[in-house]
Amino acid sequence: MIKLGSLVKDNLTGFEGIATARMYHLHGCIHIFVQPTTLKDDGSPKAEAAFDEQRIELIDGNTQFVAEHEREPSIVLGSKVKDKQSGFTGIASNYVMQLFGSDRVCINSFTLDKDGVPQKELWVDFPAVEVISEQKPPVSEHASKPKQDGSMETTNYLGSNSPSHLVSSHAPSVDYK
Repeated sequence: MIKLGSLVKDNLTGFEGIATARMYHLHGCIHIFVQPTTLKDDGSPKAEAAFDEQRIELIDGNTQFVAEHEREPSIVLGSKVKDKQSGFTGIASNYVMQLFGSDRVCINSFTLDKDGVPQKELWVDFPAVEVISEQKPPVSEHASKPKQDGSMETTNYLGSNSPSHLVSSHAPSVDYK
């Protein structure tokens, strides 16, 4: 696992910078956010970019930036959750862990708006999230499962390549509606 604060490089594009965040996605994808260490010609910061963790190569793990603490996400993705401040309820679909400890959870609504479009998600600071119930997210039986060699296998799975702390094997599978 890439330690936040490390100097890294995307092995496809060559994009380099400091690993500033790790985002866990509901069905197992993990992205590393990379902030360049150089500025644009006008002195403004270059935009950060996010890459699949498998694309990130470690250049130097001993940088001036040190993650406050390496930790595991504190929520099972797929759980039914509520924002304590607004009362917005939905499914915890993403968890982002940032270099200096500002963890956030993305809550996706269970409902569609009047036009049949999914409601906008809400990003919430982790301490403002209340877990209503741990549950497995619905997974299409047609989902492709990545194999160790990088090829795809078509089977029904629930984040089998996800860290075990993100997918609860004891959580009941429920209807979200």
